[in-house]
Amino acid sequence: RIPQIQNINKSVCMVKTPGGGHGTGFLADIPGQGVAFLSAGHNFAVVDVSGVKTLHANLDFHDFILHFGNQDGDLTGGNALRTCSLWDLGSVKGSIGYGGKRRFFPGNVPAKSLPHEDYCFLLLTAPDIKKTLMTLGLAYLQVGHGAFLKYVPNGLVQIWGHPSNSDIRRKEGGKSPLCQSSGLEEVNPEPDSTALLQYDADTLPGNSGSPVIGRMDYHKLSFILIHFGVFTVQMDWVNDIVE
Repeated sequence: RIPQIQNINKSVCMVKTPGGGHGTGFLADIPGQGVAFLSAGHNFAVVDVSGVKTLHANLDFHDFILHFGNQDGDLTGGNALRTCSLWDLGSVKGSIGYGGKRRFFPGNVPAKSLPHEDYCFLLLTAPDIKKTLMTLGLAYLQVGHGAFLKYVPNGLVQIWGHPSNSDIRRKEGGKSPLCQSSGLEEVNPEPDSTALLQYDADTLPGNSGSPVIGRMDYHKLSFILIHFGVFTVQMDWVNDIVE
């Protein structure tokens, strides 16, 4: 079963960055943890004086604007279902990792990370957050359990996000519409990895942070990963990046 487009529309957002670029983010209900906001870590990075892209040292969630249900991809979110800042989602607990560095929240506390990590995982800890999201007209993807990172021959994956390049912007009048891309799983070059799943699908800049959805079983999604990021629903790993 594929997820209903209404639910995708209410849970996937365009992430507008302070530098004028954009990526994708989404809301998901993590078993045993709660609802989280997820994206790619490099959506929160800046280019330093030496020309190296690195995680921003002074992250201000007010500066990251989320356009949910932004089907036409207007960068201003003029026709979005809901526009808010990341700050507006309320209190969070988690971390953002990129390029060997992490920032833990609350507190924006720095820590070292693995060089290949590229993720944003922020649990929404405000009281009654699910009711609040419902009031805002938003939803979240449901994450299931299982051997979600074990290669399945011809396993189908879906990627929902806001891909963009010069051809798309020219064709769409400067916009980056919400699009779905499909692909197939591939044999993982690291077969014992608990954090990576390889797949072949057409994506572009702007897809960074998109939900990668697979193992679809009725209305339960047995894995969700972050495109261009590293994220699993393995509980010991979640505890590590939250705590």
